[in-house]
Amino acid sequence: MAEETKDPQEEENKEDSAFNDGEFDERTSYSFLFFLCSGALLFVTLWAFWDDEFIRRGYKDFQDTYNEAQYERTRAEYVEVTEKIEGRTEELRQAIAKEEEKLENDEEYQQLADAAWNAQVALDDAKEALKFEKSRLDEYYYYYKKPSMKARTMKWS
Repeated sequence: MAEETKDPQEEENKEDSAFNDGEFDERTSYSFLFFLCSGALLFVTLWAFWDDEFIRRGYKDFQDTYNEAQYERTRAEYVEVTEKIEGRTEELRQAIAKEEEKLENDEEYQQLADAAWNAQVALDDAKEALKFEKSRLDEYYYYYKKPSMKARTMKWS
């Protein structure tokens, strides 16, 4: 029998290249494949965005024109209404000034205003006095209940 001499390097290469089913070589780099797939995905995403935003939306020019026309119409309407209001506001201010001047010169109005003022002062004083009386009532109630509370606590001690 002839002895066959095996080269150790051949055995390593043989072992490295022989994979069982379901196994793969962990030293193989797939980075270029991942880079290529990522680049393709980025391109498709950018193309879809461009297509959706700029190519398929031809109505945007019409929409901008419509919005500008609506803005101009609304602004003109606003200016018109503002002018009407300003004119009416000045009329109302003058009418109010005339009525205030009339009331300042009216003696009956002055008497009624003074009576209303005095009634308000009296009401405020009465409310304050009521608050003080309620405080005194709370004080008396406390002193009334204090002995009974003390007796209760002494029972339990």
